[in-house]
Amino acid sequence: MFSNLVSKAKDVAESATESVASIKDAGGNKVSEMVEAFKDSLPHLKGAGYELTEFEIELGISPKLIPHFKYSARSESDIARELKALKGNTLGIIILTGLTKAGAIQKNIAVAGCSFTHIEIELGVIPTVKLKYQAMVNHYQHLNLISEPA
Repeated sequence: MFSNLVSKAKDVAESATESVASIKDAGGNKVSEMVEAFKDSLPHLKGAGYELTEFEIELGISPKLIPHFKYSARSESDIARELKALKGNTLGIIILTGLTKAGAIQKNIAVAGCSFTHIEIELGVIPTVKLKYQAMVNHYQHLNLISEPA
């Protein structure tokens, strides 16, 4: 009886190990597909005014691709042209649409003593967009909020 329980436990453990390996393989394939679609979209994103500065790949049960972009203004016709050129690249369309919407919001945000640095997109199960700002040290030194080094 005890050996029967041990045998069943080993079978369950082997099955779980095979399932985890299968999930890892599927996750790795998904990441590779995502990176390929991302690479294909880069010339069009640049043509729309979004220059890639860095990107991260977050591995886990739900992998993420996290690109960071600087923006230099382009016309609406440039953005429309690049969006049209991305036809068939769903990830590229999602990225450009997210960047465009975030850029429109960013134009309306002004924080004294801070400057906009870049846009970061987390592409995962639930995509998110981050607008990143940085404090301007000279501004705060001028207000005597930060003391100058001795």
